[in-house]
Amino acid sequence: MASGGIGSSLIASGATAGNERDEGVRVHALNAAQRVAIDQSRLGIPVMLGRDVIHGPRTVFPIPLGLAAAWDEDLMRRTARLAAAEARADGVTWTFARC
Repeated sequence: MASGGIGSSLIASGATAGNERDEGVRVHALNAAQRVAIDQSRLGIPVMLGRDVIHGPRTVFPIPLGLAAAWDEDLMRRTARLAAAEARADGVTWTFARC
């Protein structure tokens, strides 16, 4: 990465959501990008790392409409919490998700 050339990152996995097994490599790359942004940039502002986790980043859940059809608010909360925990474990700090 070139110094001063960091902006934002949107991670999109599309059809492979939940089936990617190289996440460990991605976490190291995201952490490295954060270190460069904070330690080597002029202002030291962290990178905003976003990912669409509407179905979940690893554990894939039904679309929100499908979950809503279950009429179970606790189920929706639990799936959202799990999706958030999985995304955070992958180094993602900003998600596009149901809620």
